[in-house]
Amino acid sequence: SQRRAGNGRLLTIEDAHLRNLKHITTSFPLGWLISVTGVSGSGKSTLLFDLLAESGSDQSTPIGCKAITGWESVGQLITVDQSPVSRMQRSNIATYTDVYTHIRNWYASLPEAKESQLTAKHFSFNTQGGRCETCQGLG
Repeated sequence: SQRRAGNGRLLTIEDAHLRNLKHITTSFPLGWLISVTGVSGSGKSTLLFDLLAESGSDQSTPIGCKAITGWESVGQLITVDQSPVSRMQRSNIATYTDVYTHIRNWYASLPEAKESQLTAKHFSFNTQGGRCETCQGLG
């Protein structure tokens, strides 16, 4: 498939200085699926939940930073925290939103999977052989 082009717009946080954030400026490209990574305690949750999401509810008063620009390009801000999405131990945001079905089907469509006669069920957290047998698909 063809790589999707972003829209060229950015959401920029200027001079973030809340908790462990030490006066950083960062930008998020809009129109892309992105991730925020870092070691434990580096400020990921502070940046996204305490600063960005809280500021998003009242865009005129940024919280914990000098300014946030690019809000006009954000239609809706949806946050997903680390709370369990269901009672199933192996559920995650991908299984809950049914995205994982598409991921499993994609893996099953790869030449290596076809050569090994692997189907989508072989890429399931719930199937022996399709999950990590050490953790039983629990992470």
